[in-house]
This record gives sequence, C-alpha cells and structure tokens, in this order.
Amino acid sequence: MTNFKYPLLTFSVAVLCLANCSHNYAPKNSQLHPEKMQPSRLREPRNRASLDRRVAMVEPDNTRLNKRDRDPDELTADQQKMNQLDTQITAHIRRELVSDAGLSMYAKNIKIITRDGQVTLKGPVKTVAEKNLVLAKAFEIAGQPAVTDQLQIAGE
Repeated sequence: MTNFKYPLLTFSVAVLCLANCSHNYAPKNSQLHPEKMQPSRLREPRNRASLDRRVAMVEPDNTRLNKRDRDPDELTADQQKMNQLDTQITAHIRRELVSDAGLSMYAKNIKIITRDGQVTLKGPVKTVAEKNLVLAKAFEIAGQPAVTDQLQIAGE
C-alpha cells in the first residue's frame, strides 16, 4: 500500500497547503466584481460638470484632411501599388524619415503613396523647414519629377 503511517493526516495537510497557496494567487473579490468594492473606493466626483469637461473629446489636428480623403478622386494609402519597385521606394522613403531624429512624429507618419514610380506625400508636418526636409529626402530617393507634394503645415 503506502509508506505513509498516517495517510489521512498527510492528505489533509496537503489540501490545506494547496488551499493556502492558491489563496495568494486568487484575484480579490473586488477585482472580479467592481460593484462589490468597498464604498470608500467608489467615490462620485465632487463636480460632475468638471468631469464632463475633462472627458470631452478633442478633435485631432488632421480630421479635416481625413474627411477630404473620403472623396473617391483623392489618392489614399490603400491605393499604394504592391509591385516590388513601388514598395521599395515607399519603404526607402519611410526608413529615411523614421531614422531622422530631427523630424517630428507628424513628419514621420505622413502618408507615402507610390503608384507606378510616382510618389505622393500627404499629411501634416510641423514647420515649413520640416516640409522641405521631407521633400528633399523624397526627391533624393524617387527623383524630383516623380514626387507630388500634398503636405500641409499643421494648424494651417
């Protein structure tokens, strides 16, 4: 049979040990059921109007431009050609923009759309100098006649 002298006692100790160990890893009741949290943790804001002001949605800078892109005649990023040359041009321009520490996140996130070797740059950049730097990088990679500038200065 077993080598244990007191198998029932050994079993009871093992069950108690497991129960104690699992208790340390079990989520608290308040984590499972927020409605059962202690009343001190469920505070209503003192001024409901101030909470509403803080939660109010702020329109992103380029919402107006995104509405413009809904026009079927506008070139959008999903119209990027997937042939090898167009993909390489787009990737090379993006790599140059992302690797430049002097550019803002706006400039690093512009839309680069390449179709049959023709590159279109769209989106907001912070300054005129930044716009010129982005254009210079694209001209260097794709050639000046192949680049269409649709960049805009943020806030204008």
